[in-house]
Amino acid sequence: MAPYADIAVTESARGSDRNALVDGDPFTYWTSPAELTNPIILFSFKEPVAMDKVVLREFKEGGNRVGYFVVEGYVKNGWMKLGYGNAIEDEAVVLFSGIRLKHIRVKIVTSAGNPMISGIEIFCSEKGRALAEKYVFN
Repeated sequence: MAPYADIAVTESARGSDRNALVDGDPFTYWTSPAELTNPIILFSFKEPVAMDKVVLREFKEGGNRVGYFVVEGYVKNGWMKLGYGNAIEDEAVVLFSGIRLKHIRVKIVTSAGNPMISGIEIFCSEKGRALAEKYVFN
């Protein structure tokens, strides 16, 4: 059984549901309010889990908005950069050395307007499947 995770977001636009980040539907998306172009999305697992890949997707109908993003993991007493990208577009894959983490976050650093994210998946390549198949929300 996959580990469970809580998902927290900086702030959601009215009517935007963070469930769209993990529902697997390319036609749904989560977005921040129009004035918030640098939101943070945080996944917190109940216990540390092995992971080595994060896949991000933008909502195609909204266009390519994200300019720069960072994926970080919380280790000991601080956040460590696991990877970054200059755009998400249809799909951005961030690969990193396998590590056991309890918290992982995606920081949108620059965006042309509020980002519209249609999916985030966290993987452990050894297991060949998404780690967070089921989510429990705060």
